[in-house]
Amino acid sequence: MNVKTPKSIIVVMTLLVMILLLGEWYAYVAPHNNSSNANISENTITYELSVKGSREYEAVLFDNGDYVPVTKTYLLFDETYASNVDENTIKPVGSPNFTQKYFLDQLERSLSVRGMDETSYVTVDELIKLMNQQIQSNTCKGKGIVMACGCIPSPLFSGSIDDLLPKWIDNGGSLYWTGNELGKMISNNQQTIEINAANILTGVPDITFSSFDRTKDTSILRNELSLQSFDLVYSAKGAGVKHFGYYNGEYSTVSCIGKGLGQICILAGTFNLDVAKDMSHVICSGLSYNTILLDYDDAIYTDIAKGEMPMPDSHGNLSLYIYVGGIHTIYGDRHDL
Repeated sequence: MNVKTPKSIIVVMTLLVMILLLGEWYAYVAPHNNSSNANISENTITYELSVKGSREYEAVLFDNGDYVPVTKTYLLFDETYASNVDENTIKPVGSPNFTQKYFLDQLERSLSVRGMDETSYVTVDELIKLMNQQIQSNTCKGKGIVMACGCIPSPLFSGSIDDLLPKWIDNGGSLYWTGNELGKMISNNQQTIEINAANILTGVPDITFSSFDRTKDTSILRNELSLQSFDLVYSAKGAGVKHFGYYNGEYSTVSCIGKGLGQICILAGTFNLDVAKDMSHVICSGLSYNTILLDYDDAIYTDIAKGEMPMPDSHGNLSLYIYVGGIHTIYGDRHDL
């Protein structure tokens, strides 16, 4: 027997969906005159933020040492090469299927909201050309590559320290990885090959990866960057790994590894929106193996916020990352001082 849904329920459900869509449009698409700035005046760092409404903001001051934060991000997506990620995990009712492409689309939007204006999709062939050009012109610093394919395409890395990807990282590039165990698998077009070469790629001897586990224990910058994911699967530990986010004493949700002039950053967990948001905060804030937290402000404000922080006596490259909305970020920007 077919039971008809009352029209009143249909109307209410339709209105709720429209309200949710309107909220998404207003937060992510609608034009806003949002802005922020930061300056050094004598021995003080001053900043100002203008985003309409009454919300929470965070201002996070970093010392980056000699690391150059990323200003341009490439999202690797190439269906001619096999992926090695689980895109069929059970999702809560009503949530989308987090395929590799959907994850990258959500990441691209999150990056844009948090101030990363230069983001583009690339194929393997396009990436090979870009990486070679940047190595030759010494412009790898400030560039980031996101890989969410679960296995590295073999033209980029086949297990040798002399391959293109480790060379590019050594010259200052930043690799952001999620969705599987780094360095375990490579892809040769539609074939996947197990090589277990994470130690060669990262330079960390005896690097190990976690079993399926979660933690609510926290580490540095979990709160300051509103990092949400607490899934430790595929996270790394080792003598050369610096931990951020949720941390159980061995493994963390965000792991940064310095290599040459660049870095490798591993975002633990499987494809979901929390990991996409965390990765966007990590990239846009300039988080690295060299990051030291110097100062932090957070407050509820209306329309305009102003603040100041003392200038540290000695420091490397300084960055002030300002964002609005906490775990529901609607605006962000990094100011390299």
